[in-house]
Amino acid sequence: MTKKGTLFIILFFLFSIQYTNSQQKHFFEGIITYKIESNDNGYGDTLTVYIKDGYIKNLYNTKHKGGIKEEILHPDKGMMYMKLVGVDTLYTYNIKKNDSSKLIEITNKESIEENILGRKCNMIEFKTKNIIDNNDYIFVYKYYYSPDYLKLNIERFENYNFGYASTVYSKAKSHCLKYEMTSPAFHLKYTAIHILHKKLDSSLFNIDTNIPLKEFKI
Repeated sequence: MTKKGTLFIILFFLFSIQYTNSQQKHFFEGIITYKIESNDNGYGDTLTVYIKDGYIKNLYNTKHKGGIKEEILHPDKGMMYMKLVGVDTLYTYNIKKNDSSKLIEITNKESIEENILGRKCNMIEFKTKNIIDNNDYIFVYKYYYSPDYLKLNIERFENYNFGYASTVYSKAKSHCLKYEMTSPAFHLKYTAIHILHKKLDSSLFNIDTNIPLKEFKI
């Protein structure tokens, strides 16, 4: 898996975060299944996302060595924990760190011709300049969401600096139904194909403490 691909995974992971807003009558808890399309075979073709009160668990069906197998987000700690296929290490990443990329532009397009699972979507597009291995890359991200559906508490993300998550959430105020990224040599897209509203057990988000911890560096 490339560094550009890993960068996308972390960004998508942040944009999968949900949190209970006590003032909302409805908030999402359950499981979202996404179809994966990419020119990198390290992702598999399916992503299953478990969401409960701001805790997230992502499971990828990839069997590619070094591909991302599992991610767990603990929002109160501001940390992501990640397992890779064939690697006996639990990687950690502080998602409150300032983003090293430069935001070039961001636009919000309403009522686009996109319908996902019966929901009409808006789309936020933003572009960043990223330096990877001393080279400059322009990344283009598209965040598709349906207003007033899968709502989230944007105050939860004020300190989430990585990937400009707080900026995107302040505009969308909802979880994404599709998310895609393109760069000169790489593309990756997730599209929701099934949403299940279901109460989840908190133990699903426990961290494996029996393997070595190591900070993940991009």
